[in-house]
Amino acid sequence: MGLNYRGLRQGDPMSQLLFVLVMEYLSSVLKCMSNLPDFQYHPMCKHIKLTHLIFVDDLMIFCKGDASSVARVMEALIHCSAVTGLVANVDKSSLFIAGVEDDTKEQLLGMTGFSLGQFPIRHLGLPLSSKKWNKLDCQQLIDKITHKIQSGYSKQLSYTGRLQVVNAVLLLYIVFGAHWYWQTINALKSVMQNWYTQGRYNLTHSGKYSITASYNAMLGNQTRLRIADLVWTSVAQPRHRMIVCQAMETSLYLFAECGWLKQVRDAIVSWAGILVHRGEVKQVLETIRRKHWKQFYKEVVAAIWGAVL
Repeated sequence: MGLNYRGLRQGDPMSQLLFVLVMEYLSSVLKCMSNLPDFQYHPMCKHIKLTHLIFVDDLMIFCKGDASSVARVMEALIHCSAVTGLVANVDKSSLFIAGVEDDTKEQLLGMTGFSLGQFPIRHLGLPLSSKKWNKLDCQQLIDKITHKIQSGYSKQLSYTGRLQVVNAVLLLYIVFGAHWYWQTINALKSVMQNWYTQGRYNLTHSGKYSITASYNAMLGNQTRLRIADLVWTSVAQPRHRMIVCQAMETSLYLFAECGWLKQVRDAIVSWAGILVHRGEVKQVLETIRRKHWKQFYKEVVAAIWGAVL
């Protein structure tokens, strides 16, 4: 690593670590700021005490639209600039204001020196507005994901490389479809509540929590499946293993209700070259198990299939 008076070069492997360290300090400063008596949260963020969101090259700070709250935010930014040497680019910074009088709006713009922002805007190539996404907005997201999947470079990747692309793409896929997933996971809560009586764990004589006892209680009288070796592998990510296990309990896929997520799933399966007919999860895994493939190849195909459920 070459250090000089101009700092780290673009693309230096230390850049990500330094970014995280600096943003962690900024997060700590903003958290301390939120405890000040004259700072008030944004009305939509007060319940979860949210003050900011940090992306790769963007920072969003939320507060109530009054002079005292904005003043505390600016003090926090000035303090971070003095400590880290990073200064906010005023030309690329905007202030989004709603529900305040015009004189208050002018006062806040004068305090910050930022320009007045107007919704909708584009963030990371996608529309960002105060309203709920419509079908057209979702379609733009689908087009971007499928274009990345079907690009010429990605077609040359090995199956292991394709699995990494699937996991990266489906991180966004999981975020936008998580409510179907959590509805299924939360069905276990009623079962798990019976494990406790007045706060005492009932599955062991000592009352001490046991992962093994909890697992056996969830398993019940079920027998071990021959396809389990294709589910609990080091190739598949933990969240995808859980999704496959939950999906095997029903004939429907967890995300089958969402049409535009189905388009993403079908594009990934086609790009990955998975020549397995669609069906129930158990049937698909049994088909993969019977294939005359190497075990590692079976695990990779099963992992990709499980990731796109």
